[in-house]
Amino acid sequence: MKTKIQPLFKWTGSKQRMMQQYAPHFFPEQNFTRFVDLFAGGLTNSLWVYENYLDKEFVINDWNGELTLLYATLADDVDGVVAEWQNCVNKWLSLDSVDDRKKYYYELREVYCHDYIGRSDVYVCALLLFMLQVNFNGMWKAYKKCGERYSTPPGTCLQKQAFFDRQKIYNVASFLEKATICNGDFASITPRSGDWLYADPPYRDSIVLYQGGFTEEDQIRLAKYLIESGCMFAYSNKHIGDSFYEDNFAGCNILDMDAKYTAGRGTSTLDVTEVLVTNYQPVGKPSHNALEDALAPL
Repeated sequence: MKTKIQPLFKWTGSKQRMMQQYAPHFFPEQNFTRFVDLFAGGLTNSLWVYENYLDKEFVINDWNGELTLLYATLADDVDGVVAEWQNCVNKWLSLDSVDDRKKYYYELREVYCHDYIGRSDVYVCALLLFMLQVNFNGMWKAYKKCGERYSTPPGTCLQKQAFFDRQKIYNVASFLEKATICNGDFASITPRSGDWLYADPPYRDSIVLYQGGFTEEDQIRLAKYLIESGCMFAYSNKHIGDSFYEDNFAGCNILDMDAKYTAGRGTSTLDVTEVLVTNYQPVGKPSHNALEDALAPL
């Protein structure tokens, strides 16, 4: 039976809930040697591909240097990160009230944002990992008052012992140890023959800052990069009522999928028409176990 390799935390824009719809259309019929995740984020798709293609090479790239440092540090010293992370978990579980847990979260955030210089990457990344797991709705906020470092507020603060899974960290680290981890613009990755490229950029109408803003010009630049790569590629985004995908991905497969996403504080949902663009013939659904693993709750 396959080992479940679940993402370590929720991530805004993650395709976790879309896997059932993606499954018949995502995996290519054609062989490839390297999977390149140009906007890796929370690793949902990279881990899904890894479960099905353990023998392939993997490149994970993201603009977010704090996030890629976390991944690189997990790959380099997972035991050290887990030890520091466990200290945070133990303290968290020893606190009985939501208010006390929020206070502790903000104490960790203060260290992470303003008192990190001179501290080890292992310690700082353990703080980040813990905060990402208990934050508000899997969002990444980087406020100016916090030095434009990760500074998302805490979430419900109701997590119990069972929520914190050490093995999940080790499972992801086993993947990261085999991957090439990059930090930069998507165009900094040079495609090579045999690559399967995957691009999941910010939604075209997103107000979330992406290294100063991921503009419509950047979306066009990305489409050109994918088309001119000469490689198999998949691209995810959403419809906003125009002909962008037909104009920039002529001759490709353009598939619309209805999705619902939690909005605000989790009390309402948004209806979204997701778009999956590919330039290859899909092989169909992955194995039953792999799909079950991808859909399992975080």
